[in-house]
Amino acid sequence: MERFTMMRTTKLVSILTGSLFVLAACGPQATPAPTQPPQPTAPMGAIQVTEATPMPAPTLAPETKFKEAPELAKLVAEGKLPPVDQRLPEQPVVTPVREAIGKYGGTLRTASWWPEVGNVLLYISEPPIKWKADLTGYEPGLAESYEWSEDGKTFTLRLRKGLKWSDGQPYTTADWKFWWEDMVKDENYKGSVSRPAWLRKSDGSLIDMEFPDDYTVVWKSDRPMWVDPFYMAQGYWEFANPMMKPAHYLKKFHPKYNPSATYDDLQKADRWMQNPEFPCLFAWCLGELSADGKRYVFKRNPLLLARG
Repeated sequence: MERFTMMRTTKLVSILTGSLFVLAACGPQATPAPTQPPQPTAPMGAIQVTEATPMPAPTLAPETKFKEAPELAKLVAEGKLPPVDQRLPEQPVVTPVREAIGKYGGTLRTASWWPEVGNVLLYISEPPIKWKADLTGYEPGLAESYEWSEDGKTFTLRLRKGLKWSDGQPYTTADWKFWWEDMVKDENYKGSVSRPAWLRKSDGSLIDMEFPDDYTVVWKSDRPMWVDPFYMAQGYWEFANPMMKPAHYLKKFHPKYNPSATYDDLQKADRWMQNPEFPCLFAWCLGELSADGKRYVFKRNPLLLARG
């Protein structure tokens, strides 16, 4: 409808312009002779040359090989957000367009019977290993790659370099180490961490986990772990809730790093689905939560690991 209106307006302007032209062409052609001789005019002064006032250059977003939502590109142009190349990891996830790029903008409204809106969070969680779009298998997500030893007893996960939390802090093995050493192994903490069977050895004890550098996590067990890492692909259940722990944020509430903090403080802060200050790793992060806990507002994360 908008396009049709614009087309009709263009035609109307053309008709009016044509009409004015015809009227001018059909008017009287002869110019009456002047009754008085023309008066001499004052001599023209010298032409003054002045420097033109410089026009400010338009603000444009830096050129990039990546594309992003118009609202984010606007923030880049305004200097409120770094260019997209500086926000993505070195090797971002690339999701091919299947039919067409959708229309940006708008607000998606939905409802939930779940106090923690788990049915919504299921769809926005991004784990280290995820299901392929056609559900035929698995592929890297937050992780750049993963592999097993020949006997399956050692599993190596490599994170994406340059990946960031939604608050701009790097996502590295420091976050994994904090989760493993200071939360999973800390029996005093009863919050949202789990010690599932797939992270245990044959005798029931926890597997060994090593962090040789900022981007490599190594699992070691006395039994083959061919299937165990794929549990993380469940996203919300097996990764977001029990394993997504931003060390730089949660250490402020951990008694080990803050003597004035309590485990209750840690448990209260460690609720990414109900704490708008909790940094996340997904396309949409909790931005607002009403006082009665009934209205959630998720906002776009400009530091998402992937691009479409």
